[in-house]
Parts: sequence; structure tokens; C-alpha cells
Amino acid sequence: MSRANPNASLPLDGLLRSGRPAALAALILGASAGCAGVSADLSEDVDGEVESITATQLTVTLKTWGGSYLVADKGGGADLMAYSTQAKEWETFTLTDLNGGSLVSGDVVTLRGNNGQWVSASQGGGGKLTVTAPWQKAWEQFHIVKIGGSGAIASGDKIALQTTLGGEYLSAANAGGSTISATAPWTREWETLTMTVGTPGGGGGGGNGGGNGVTEYAPYFPTWTWDNGSTYPYSNLVDLRNKTGITGVTLAFVLAGNGCKTDGDVISHVADIKAFVAMGGHVKASFGGAAGTYLEYNCGDPDSLAAAMTAFVDTTGIKDLDFDIEQDGAYGLSSLRGKALKKVQDSRGIKVSFTLPAEPGGLADGGKQVVQGALGAGVQISHVNLMTMDYGQFQGQPLGPVAIQSVNGARGQLKSMIGGLSDAQAYAMLGATAMIGTNDTGEVFSLADAAQLATFARDNKLGLVSFWSIDRDRKCSSGFNDCSTKNSGSFDYHNILKTSQQ
Repeated sequence: MSRANPNASLPLDGLLRSGRPAALAALILGASAGCAGVSADLSEDVDGEVESITATQLTVTLKTWGGSYLVADKGGGADLMAYSTQAKEWETFTLTDLNGGSLVSGDVVTLRGNNGQWVSASQGGGGKLTVTAPWQKAWEQFHIVKIGGSGAIASGDKIALQTTLGGEYLSAANAGGSTISATAPWTREWETLTMTVGTPGGGGGGGNGGGNGVTEYAPYFPTWTWDNGSTYPYSNLVDLRNKTGITGVTLAFVLAGNGCKTDGDVISHVADIKAFVAMGGHVKASFGGAAGTYLEYNCGDPDSLAAAMTAFVDTTGIKDLDFDIEQDGAYGLSSLRGKALKKVQDSRGIKVSFTLPAEPGGLADGGKQVVQGALGAGVQISHVNLMTMDYGQFQGQPLGPVAIQSVNGARGQLKSMIGGLSDAQAYAMLGATAMIGTNDTGEVFSLADAAQLATFARDNKLGLVSFWSIDRDRKCSSGFNDCSTKNSGSFDYHNILKTSQQ
């Protein structure tokens, strides 16, 4: 889609949290999905069973007595729950042993969700648990207690978690299915958790997907719309949240600055980003787009590219990174990009998604090359997001069915690239991003198309729904570059597509 940035007069075609005490820096380096890059030694006896764990950080899942997994809803930023029957991304936590050495009963530990926030017991205990803390202070510290024994804790052992301040145990009421509270004075069934070490599904590259029955919803927020409330129906992320209730956005775009580093469009608005996150928001940052200089072009090797990405993550606190690959010259850099992303994922625990052009049958060859480059490097992919727009052959026809056809085609493609993937897991990895209203090609994604896509996403538990873009979701007197041309008021498409989460 041909797009003009009003602040830069640059044509844009297509789509396309968090300060921490420095003293804790050594403890909070992100663990990878497979625990690469951290000290983790699983010692085995002659029968091949894990006897003890020596680690500063581990990737773990925790299952209640009733069989449901603890889950950081949306990866973090909300309540700690116990409702999931499958261990995937949101059910995976980084456990840090603050005592160091072997993990033994009585050690003080913290748990961090995938978005970088820690599990916290408000007031030190006595109420529900959240995954909202930007640090690991007293409320975020727990004694890990081995049920029915003492000493070293092994993967598969039954454990309980006790607040260090109040002494209450974490409890899953009715053995799971709801929120987790720190209210129990004992360790009985509801307080018993089975801890498993390692990434669900094993190591190597692959897809984590959503897998929680909840579709992520994150419309695109162009960086040039910041601080421009006289033109757009919002002035910043906080204002957008207050006016719409939106809890997720995709910032577009992150490009190269001078040399091998990112530009400042997102970095210069960190205060607004952090304020949005403090309100319960989640932020994705999308690298690339249709125009401008990709970071990959200016960073010639995996180490330098990884360093530039890491600097962005550390500066902004954003750990959910999307890569919108639309330029022909960027498809051949898939191996370079994949190797760099693996390094950052290992060191900072980032989420990685790709936004890629779609054909009616699914991904084009370039998009498949991007995904395969990441998988080959061992990257865990959260979403493969299809640009269900600008097909160029469906003028006068509804685009909703075409978008759904693209997603169904990509489902089969993902299953062929990732062995053992079920239909449900493939859907949980996939996203659909429409260009609302009039597309560059003259095709129209109508409000009725939006309703059809939202229903499909709910019915199939699609991993992600987004649209280009929130600034266009309004009525205006100019053309489709500025608004959808199909709105009767502000946020008409948002009010429909947000129902994909219901």
C-alpha cells in the first residue's frame, strides 16, 4: 500500500517497558526459550533421570494439581492464572534462583513472564498474583519448597511457592481454572505445583504460537502519528488507550539510523510507551516496512545486527519484536537475520514474529524464505502475520473470504515447515493484518469483511489480528492514505476487529 509519512514526505508502501535497578542486571539477563546462554546443568543418574539442577536461570512450566498450567495472560501485564491445558509460550517462565548454585528447597526464586515482567504478590501476599512488576524486589521473591522432601529440586518434582514477606503459599483455588492467590497457610493439593524444566516441545527452532485460546489484537500505530492530535483522533499511546480501551499496539516502523543502529522514532517516545504499559498495555515494535533502510542493510554480520537489536530492546524495554519484510533485497538476508535473532532471543528472551506479504494461497516464496531462515537458526517464532491486502485481483469483491483463504493456505505451509504441528497450533501461530477500507489496489476491505475476519479468528483461535492502521480508522475528506474512506466515525474498524479476542 502506497503510504506517505506526513512528517517525512516518504512513500510507505505496505505495512507495514521497564527500567530496572542496575544492581540486579546480572540476574535479569533474559533466558532463551531453550535456556541457551544461561548456566543450566541437568545432571542425570544411571537411569537417565534428572537428579538436580544447577542454574542461575531456568525456563520452567508449572502445572497445578488439577492439571492446568500457570499462565501469564498475554505473556504478562495481567493476572497470574491457571487455566491452560497446554504448555506453550504464555505458560513458560524464567525462574531465577537468587541463591545461585544448585536449586534446593528453601531457595529464594523469582518468576518472569515472556514480556519481561515478574510475578508479584501485592503487599507481599494475602491476595491475587499478577505478572506486572518491572523489577524483582521483595514482593516478587518466593521460597521454593519441595513437597514431601528436602534438598535438590529436580525437573518433574512437586513444589510449592511461599512469599518471603508474609509466608503465604501460592494457591490455585479448586486446583486451577482461575486466578492464583497467595493466601494459604499450608501446602495441600491446591498449593502443589509440578515444575518441569525446559521449553515445551523441546529445543531448536519452531513455533510457540498463542496456544491459549486468546487472539492477540494489536493494530498498527505509525510512529509519525505521535504528538499530532490535531490531525489524528489521538495524540499518543496513553490518549489512544483512554479513548478506545486498546491494550495492544504494533509500532511501525523501526528502521536503521546512522550506521548499524536503529533510528530514534520509537526511542524518543519511551516515556509514553512505559506509561501505556503501566496501564496494562502491550507493545510490539515492527522493524522494516515497505520503505526506508532496514537495519539488516547496515549491519553486515549477525553479531553487529544482534548488538543493534539488543540496544533497542534495552533502551525501550520492548521485547516483542516483529519483522515486516517487504523489500525484495531483504529476503536474501534471512539467514543473517535469523542468526542475529537467535542471539537476541537467547540473551534477552524476545518474542519474534514476522509480517509478510500474502497471496490467496498463503505466503509467497520470499515469505517462506524468511520463516525458514529463522527456523534454521533455531529461532522460536511466535507469529507469522499475513498482510491480507493489496492482492490486485479482487476489485469489486469482498476481501474477507480472500483473507481467510490466505490464512488457511499458510496453515498448511507452516505445517510443512514445522514437523508435528497440528491445525490448531498452526492457527495459533498465524496472524492476519488487513488494510482497512480502500487498499492501494482499489480493492476494499469493508466493515462486513472485518466482522467476517473477527469471527474466523475467534472460531479458529487465530494467534494475531491487526490492521493498517489505527490512524486511518476515521472519517476524513482526503484519500485512502489518510483514512479508510469507509468510516462513518472514528475507530469503526477497531470496534469490530477487537471482538476477535472475545
